Amino acid sequence: MSEALKASIYRDLDTPAAIWDSLAQDSRIYAFQTRHWLSVWQNTIGNAHGVVPCIIVFEKGQNTALFPLGKKKVRFGTSSRTMLIWLGYGVSDYAAPIFSNEAQFDMTELFAHLRSIAKKEHCCVVYLDRIPKFWADGTAVLFVRALLALPFGHRLHYSAHAMHLSQDPLLRLNAKERAHLRRAERRLSEAGTLSFIIAKDKSLRKHLTCSMIAFKQARFRQMKVHDNFVDPAFGDFYIQASQDEHIPLHICALMLNERPLAVHWGLSCLQRLYYLMPAFDIEKYPSLSTGNLLLVKLLQYCAENNYRLVDFANGDEPYKEKWCDMELALYEGYIPSEPAGWLISLFESALESMKRSTLALHLKRMAQFLKFSA
Repeated sequence: MSEALKASIYRDLDTPAAIWDSLAQDSRIYAFQTRHWLSVWQNTIGNAHGVVPCIIVFEKGQNTALFPLGKKKVRFGTSSRTMLIWLGYGVSDYAAPIFSNEAQFDMTELFAHLRSIAKKEHCCVVYLDRIPKFWADGTAVLFVRALLALPFGHRLHYSAHAMHLSQDPLLRLNAKERAHLRRAERRLSEAGTLSFIIAKDKSLRKHLTCSMIAFKQARFRQMKVHDNFVDPAFGDFYIQASQDEHIPLHICALMLNERPLAVHWGLSCLQRLYYLMPAFDIEKYPSLSTGNLLLVKLLQYCAENNYRLVDFANGDEPYKEKWCDMELALYEGYIPSEPAGWLISLFESALESMKRSTLALHLKRMAQFLKFSA
């Protein structure tokens, strides 16, 4: 006789700390799934956006699964509906449940319980997105296979990308590109003391985080694209995270004397560097590719310090084609619990299907052309 599946719901992130932190010791887990990362998110972005934590822990015998979810009101047309979503949106490139032993769970049973919980919590749908095909150790995420069997489970229109550090990173550049970077480094060195630094203390981490935000905002204005930092909660997240000793931060910068020319704000975990928030000063030495110079120095640092992988995270930006040799498919799924949830699932799934089409790619390129021609 199989053991019954038990579900517990927690309204904060601290109460299930012992369970969560124990599960997060697994080498398969991504840095975005840890309690400390998501706690900072909840204290900043989550609270500002009205997200109410709804951490669901399933237990079956000795096996545990934790879903770090939250309740959020989302506007659809003239009405608003409450959904169950992953905590961490906007700053977490991957999301997934955390399992002690994934193979021991009947995913169909899990989905049925999630639907039932959503209904009791007055949520019209459970929306699970950014789920990677593989865990951080390269093993397959079984949860994805079950998700794809749902009526509204499918691959996202964008992927994540990564680079294996099996050779000198400079070999990925052609002779002209290498010469340009050597020339840029020489000219910058003539202007002062050029250095590559990694922030160790809280004061420097905060200073470089503030520089990263300022550089990002200037670049967003220059490109005429949406700026997340218009919402103060996003800046608060990165600044607070920079001060949390439990988050495996890796913040580095290309410095000219005491001034940062380019900054990278990322994570470092189990021989994996997460390349998340690169930024550079668009006003100082714009022709000398300070952002690329910092990236090369960071990649060389990773190669010299036995990193196995540089994770460029999600998004299909063209520059990743030069560096990355691995594509990681991402998935999403909707589990509706009431008629409104079915309508939302149908509409959003159709929209995602359009984004995956060839027509969508041509329309995107046309929009970019018109924007930069204006």
